[in-house]
Amino acid sequence: MLSSPSLKKQGDTTIFLKNKCGGYLKPLLLVSNPSSAKGRSRAVLERAVAWLKQNGIPTHQLVSQHAGHLFEALPSLLKEEWQAIAVLGGDGTLFEVINICLDSTSKNFATPLAVIPGGTGNSFSKDLNGNTLEDFLQKAVEGAPQPVDVARCRFANGANVGRPWHKNEFYFINLLGAGFVAEVNHRSFGFFKKLGMFGYAVSVLATLTKLRPYQMRLALDEHIIEKPNTFVTICNSRVTGGNMLIAPEASIRDGWLDVVVANAISRWELIKTFPKVFSGSHTSHPEVEIFRARHIRLETDPPSLLTPDGEMLGATPIAVEILPGKLQFLV
Repeated sequence: MLSSPSLKKQGDTTIFLKNKCGGYLKPLLLVSNPSSAKGRSRAVLERAVAWLKQNGIPTHQLVSQHAGHLFEALPSLLKEEWQAIAVLGGDGTLFEVINICLDSTSKNFATPLAVIPGGTGNSFSKDLNGNTLEDFLQKAVEGAPQPVDVARCRFANGANVGRPWHKNEFYFINLLGAGFVAEVNHRSFGFFKKLGMFGYAVSVLATLTKLRPYQMRLALDEHIIEKPNTFVTICNSRVTGGNMLIAPEASIRDGWLDVVVANAISRWELIKTFPKVFSGSHTSHPEVEIFRARHIRLETDPPSLLTPDGEMLGATPIAVEILPGKLQFLV
């Protein structure tokens, strides 16, 4: 049984301000993708809606009906005032919402966001210190807004992002991968995606059979690295794939990006090392290096596919920068 929110105070105000009659002044916008996690997100949505109704939280729902629907429907809703925007789905749903929000204004986006995990991996939610649906629902209605860093990626050759927003840049909040990790993710889409983590493991093995190092040129602020490379991940948060601790020391509030570089290694070494990412012990391998930077430029030969926040979008060369405290999340 989910408990009722206490609506704790932050200074002289509450997160959900009430009028004299005890009603809420502004509603919560609940953006959901019921197809996340092979449809299991629908059950999470039903429980969340029941809890919000039970506790008298005024809510307006936007339910994604098909790929690209949020890009069609959400921008007009952002012109209205909301107490907060709660995103119920997976990391891909959150990726879409933050890009729509940040593309909606040239100024800082002021409405606080909340995460209600309903996807397969829910990687970003691991940095928000919640364990249950109740935890995240209560954050959505009584949490304190805290600034969270966001990363912006621009295509260095002026290429168009394509897909619904048709720009030469996008934002990500979890991480951006290139090389082996992007190839694995690309293979895991489609048929393999239906198999969950088993499908991902099959994708890893399939990608290993064609493993080839990239020639990498990586500019980290003023520091330049040029060498053969297996993969690079540019991390804002610690976790990817739901429970892979890819960047153990990363923080979503420190104003830095943690860059994990896996130099050229053999298939056998990669097979031995890759499982260690679940504990974060992969960082002890002599061919794995971690750097921190605020401005990054990545070039590869040949060009590499990119996987931002678990999606597939574009290819190198790219320029990435951290935007400290760009969004507010309820925690």
